Amino acid sequence: MAAGCVPVTSNLDCFQDFITAGKNALVFDAQAEDSIAQLTEHLANLIRDPKLRQRLATEARDAVRPYDYENYTTRLLEDFSQLTRSDDPTSFRP
Repeated sequence: MAAGCVPVTSNLDCFQDFITAGKNALVFDAQAEDSIAQLTEHLANLIRDPKLRQRLATEARDAVRPYDYENYTTRLLEDFSQLTRSDDPTSFRP
């Protein structure tokens, strides 16, 4: 997702934290009898439709941007700073 690729995933729960079908990914039902046909159709649609591919890729990249190194480390350092901040400097013990 961060590399700008469109995720094409099965509908397993483990993928649901970061993707939204039709918004930033394409999802197929891995348990369906026609799962291979669903997957094939999604891949074919991405090949045939550059606008769809670009829209989904942009949304996918935007969805994971909060987790890139710069954003994540900035938030982490802010959290550490807040945790170690105190009105009484003697209260902090490493």
